[in-house]
Amino acid sequence: MSPKLPVAATAALAFAGVLLCAPASAQSQVDVLKVRAKGDIRSTDPGMNRDSPTDAVMSHLVEGLVAYRGDATVVPMLAESIQVSPDGRVYTFRLRKGVRFHNGAPLTADDVLYSWRRYMQPANNWRCLPEFDGRGASKVMKLQAKDAHTVVFTLEQPTTLFLATLARTDCGMAAVYHRDSIDAAGKW
Repeated sequence: MSPKLPVAATAALAFAGVLLCAPASAQSQVDVLKVRAKGDIRSTDPGMNRDSPTDAVMSHLVEGLVAYRGDATVVPMLAESIQVSPDGRVYTFRLRKGVRFHNGAPLTADDVLYSWRRYMQPANNWRCLPEFDGRGASKVMKLQAKDAHTVVFTLEQPTTLFLATLARTDCGMAAVYHRDSIDAAGKW
């Protein structure tokens, strides 16, 4: 008569047996991660033609200047620091150094400007255009590159929602992308 083992111990032994009996070829599959989504994504163009499955996928593919942390606070992402002027109208983002795009090009302030200008074109149907063109919480009056690693946003009026809106997943996190992601016709 064999001794009775607790269910957890039996399961652990069975799992260990499976691992020991697994063929060597199964070890090469360790680097593969399969994830199911509740539906197909609509687009990979950040913040455009979006829905919940699209937002979930894109949040793992692109990054913006800021992002939400697990506790729902907004923190720097592509920015290493953020300075807000005393009047709350000027936001200065110092970019992280060493960040590279999929094509190997380094992240620069020019990439932020390029991405932002595309977002602000009404023909692109960016989900969050109204949030930044004056119809919503803020109006970006000016965007400039102070140097290769510093971007300055100037708002018409101060708003506490500026950073939180930049980080929103439905806004595509206001992702910064390289101009190589856009074709000659201006399409993603």
